[in-house]
Amino acid sequence: SATSTITADSTGRFHIPPQNEPFVCFIWHETGYAELMDVELYQQPKIVLKPWAAIQGTLHKRAAPAENTKVVLLRNHEISTHSEGLYVVYQSTRTTGTDGAFQFDRVVAGEWEEIITWDDTRVGFDQPAYLQYSSVSVVPGQTLIQHPGNQAATVRIPLAIPEETVVDWARSSAQLIAWKPVDPADDDNRRGRRRIQETRHGFHLSRGKSIEFFGVQPGDYELKIVISRSGDPVESLLGARSLTITSEMIQKNATDGVVDLAEIAV
Repeated sequence: SATSTITADSTGRFHIPPQNEPFVCFIWHETGYAELMDVELYQQPKIVLKPWAAIQGTLHKRAAPAENTKVVLLRNHEISTHSEGLYVVYQSTRTTGTDGAFQFDRVVAGEWEEIITWDDTRVGFDQPAYLQYSSVSVVPGQTLIQHPGNQAATVRIPLAIPEETVVDWARSSAQLIAWKPVDPADDDNRRGRRRIQETRHGFHLSRGKSIEFFGVQPGDYELKIVISRSGDPVESLLGARSLTITSEMIQKNATDGVVDLAEIAV
């Protein structure tokens, strides 16, 4: 949070008293913003604001709007290293309405983490039953439209677990992962490391029920399932397998909004 707030006068001028420590100056106006370290601020007698970006979307569970679903934007941003490595944390929360829509109007340009709580039922170690983490990037003035309902579906995957297997459901989970495209200029890619674009964590597994992943758009995914046996301190990873969801699969199941995949036997 800001340690002090200063309002500019009618000419746009403002004065910041001398400070003993490095600081970050964030300028907010209806038309735009600026974020500067102390050194940058003193070097720029005239500051030009950047236009706000916006992020909006519509969420669906199966064929129905996902009402009352929490969406969080989170960003840890290092402003500069001229004085010190200082970070500014941005966080904003919205809850979808009856139409499943959400909107963030004043968004700082850059890369954000978007967290969607698809199911807030508390399970396991008091964690939401289903969370989705996505990497989202915007540039100044951009309006990014996400999760259009006619281009996403609920993906349902049946799990077959032998009756004699005693499962610790609190320690069992499923993940659906989408990877970012390989960028030859990225240092991590050159070292053979891939970057995650989106991860969906499902902690709502139970016997006789299918795994459901909401709002899945066309693309290539990696599915990881972890089933933990009761009394066994070591988690049993069922392994990772590749999945491809196509636009044709989504359109074919547009009536109920569900794409059913083949059963996975444990």
